[in-house]
Amino acid sequence: MTVKMKMKISWLPYIALSALIAAVSLADSDLRAVREKVRGALTQGDLPRSARWWAELGPQAGTAVREVFASSDRLQARLKALEAHRFFTDPDSALFLRRAVFDLDNRALRRTAILSLALSQGIKERSTFETLLASGDPFTRVAAAEGLWAMPEAEAQAMLGDFLGQESVSWVVERLRPPAKTLQNDPGLVRRLPPSGPDPRR
Repeated sequence: MTVKMKMKISWLPYIALSALIAAVSLADSDLRAVREKVRGALTQGDLPRSARWWAELGPQAGTAVREVFASSDRLQARLKALEAHRFFTDPDSALFLRRAVFDLDNRALRRTAILSLALSQGIKERSTFETLLASGDPFTRVAAAEGLWAMPEAEAQAMLGDFLGQESVSWVVERLRPPAKTLQNDPGLVRRLPPSGPDPRR
């Protein structure tokens, strides 16, 4: 083997390492850009309500949203972070919302988490919603019922019907009749429209 050949071979690890460093630097740069876009979306103006917009941010978007939720002390930013999760269907996002619906004390935050869990996961979260419907807190039961109404599956609508037939608190029933009355009066929510309208998650 010639000296020239040895020199070429000896340089290969350094070239590979340089390429790896460049790739990592590019990935870090991309992640920083995603974080900046997410933070801007959650702290300035209206929340982007296009599933495509969130999908185009890539797989790190959900993590970036949860970082804002954990680090912010502003209620509005935390509400937006929870609301944004209705566009994420991955297991990590589902787990985050599942924990949030049981751990959050703030009523507005908990309601938003419940609705986002319903819109992003659907009837896959049947057991979670069964637990929420049995809650001793009537506001939690209302939010869970609204979440069921927002699901497209017939199984969810059957659960909602059973709940309304068994609920003993009159104002809870009245608030949910006609279905999802509170959702219809809340223009700030991304929600599933009645069957004649499109599904905003698409």
